[in-house]
Amino acid sequence: MLATRILLSQPTVKGLQIQPQRTLDILKSAGSACVSLLSQENRDNFLASLNGGIIKPEVLGQADMGMAKILALHNDLNSPLFSKHKFNVEEFTEGVKPALCRFHEVQSLLQNEVYNEKNETDSKKEQGEDEKDLMGGIDKETEQMLMREFLALSTTNTDNDVLASKISDAVGLKRNWTKEAKEQPESLAGQLMSMLTTSHFQIVEFTAYASYLTDRHFRYVDDSVKINNVALLSARAMEISDVANDMEEERPPIDEDRPMTDETLDGPSKKSAKNNELPVAVQMEVLYDVKMDYKNVDSDGKEVETNDGEELSRVSILVAVFEAWLHGDPDGSDSVRWKLAFIRPAWEFPIINQYA
Repeated sequence: MLATRILLSQPTVKGLQIQPQRTLDILKSAGSACVSLLSQENRDNFLASLNGGIIKPEVLGQADMGMAKILALHNDLNSPLFSKHKFNVEEFTEGVKPALCRFHEVQSLLQNEVYNEKNETDSKKEQGEDEKDLMGGIDKETEQMLMREFLALSTTNTDNDVLASKISDAVGLKRNWTKEAKEQPESLAGQLMSMLTTSHFQIVEFTAYASYLTDRHFRYVDDSVKINNVALLSARAMEISDVANDMEEERPPIDEDRPMTDETLDGPSKKSAKNNELPVAVQMEVLYDVKMDYKNVDSDGKEVETNDGEELSRVSILVAVFEAWLHGDPDGSDSVRWKLAFIRPAWEFPIINQYA
């Protein structure tokens, strides 16, 4: 029931070109698929998607409204916008696993780097200082308060600048990822920025500050990211109205002496023909599992052996949201450049949420 309630009330996520699918969107798309399957050609295409592993009913069937999601995905993959702009979904599904592995690797290595720098700074302080001083001015009560505020945030405001500043000031993490990424594109921060949308890059940086409160005694083990399974959840292409450019466009002054005319009788103008070619955004949601290994470290950053050589691993099941421009990229690029726009829990899978 919890997953259903979240799905039905899915929030608007800041920074996405295409907002998350709502229940009515899924049902409408599934209904269109049912009608289209009356055609033998469409039935053949549907079977080809199933046999080719593009649509995985054994995975989607476990979600809330599983059958509707399967049909909606089939319908959305057959959008005329995909065929018009020659989108190849097979190429995307082949590249998504290494892309996600690279993201988690770079993110975790950068987090290691930041935490190690913090430990080095603390280790230079005099040995007689208390725990509050070594944590950059944070005590247990403040730590718990900040964690409560962080966990209370919704997906719509995870880039809260005030709370981000409070956490970074409290734990003493002053490294500016954005500045570093722009000045050093080959650095870990620069590599991470090239993979993510601007808003999600800010969220990842903010989350790293908050994670220090609970994960400061753990370090990621290099090259330990493993992603075994990926499944496409949704694939949508949508024309995006270029409202901003229309508003900025200079309008000619009104000539009061000019006789009034009905422009609709003059036929389509060059301007209207141009505006018919709206930018086309594409969004893909992918369910995946990721396993990462960690080691325990002391306050000096030195590894601490666990009992019986026990391996510290973390397995997560998440949904990655990728976005790109199929047509009309604002930066003028003619190629499809994918960006990771959001990572969220797998709300729509009640079995996963039951054991999360």
